[in-house]
Amino acid sequence: MKFIYKIAAIFFLFIYSSSSFSIEKIFYLLHSNDQKKTAEWLQTLSAHTQFIDLLITQAYHFDKKGVVTGFIEPAILDFTEKNSIHLMAMVTNSSFDEDKGHVFLAHPAAQKKALFALLKLCEKNHLYGVQFDFEMAELKDKNTLTTFYKTAAQLFHAHGFFISFTIPPLVSDGPFASSYQKRMYENFGGAYDLKTLGNIADFVTLMAYDQHLGRVTPGPVASVPWVEAVIQNTLQSIPAEKISLGIPTYSGFWYTGKGTDKKITIQNDAIPYQTASHLIKKHDATLQWNQLDQVHYAMYENNWLNEYIFLEDKDSFKAKLALIKKYHLRGFSLFRIGTEDPKVWGLL
Repeated sequence: MKFIYKIAAIFFLFIYSSSSFSIEKIFYLLHSNDQKKTAEWLQTLSAHTQFIDLLITQAYHFDKKGVVTGFIEPAILDFTEKNSIHLMAMVTNSSFDEDKGHVFLAHPAAQKKALFALLKLCEKNHLYGVQFDFEMAELKDKNTLTTFYKTAAQLFHAHGFFISFTIPPLVSDGPFASSYQKRMYENFGGAYDLKTLGNIADFVTLMAYDQHLGRVTPGPVASVPWVEAVIQNTLQSIPAEKISLGIPTYSGFWYTGKGTDKKITIQNDAIPYQTASHLIKKHDATLQWNQLDQVHYAMYENNWLNEYIFLEDKDSFKAKLALIKKYHLRGFSLFRIGTEDPKVWGLL
């Protein structure tokens, strides 16, 4: 009898531990002018609908006058309706231009125009809600950006829609360990009032990627120690249950090329897993595992110059899933469909 009780206890402990931590799985689908690509992405999603809690699609953007343009592809609307999947529209500021963004945030009439246009689109397309991805806002616009987001949240919530915001990855709000961190804060991350956004949003997507941007030394898209530091900093302002960890599935490719000024310089491209794998095979490169960063990387010579690939694959994805569990976050936002290692799906 005691043996039976022990078996029962183990069984219920297993069930409890398996179900007590469930995460929300969000996937990003960007717009493509190539309908064939969109069809391929939707085919991938169709094979894994059981894992999709929410789909966010690149849809609309507004200019400095509040004019909203863009659309959601009919195939995406059909897919989500057929499979009973919640769909949110991603809304961005025009070209992530800080000057145009400043003008928009300085004019309440333009904001009102944009918000009511977006509300009508939500109602027309029977959306779950919207996610605002307002990027490159300057520190001087912090108050007006916060006011705009508060107004948006009040409007969409009043009409029964969910609202979300993307937030930048910061390891500190100061003092800063480097001039690069300070510059990123002043020109990208510092304009976001995280505590207020955490209060008014249904959830936020923490964009924990692009640790190494162009014109800096080659490195991972999102090393685990860096992602963990970003999570810890964000948790000081936003509760864990509202944070969806943005996980990149594209890889970083570093090579020598020409900048916008036509001068020879280091270049950094975000490339899909399949492209990265092709380059590694083409150049007979050897993948190595960085135990600290929890990422595979390769370096090889091409025309007498070194090139680097920092691969986001199932192993790096698994390491970031562990952080979600460790900090009891809401879940993940996979960015983006079409760039992922196919083996990622086996982890879900």
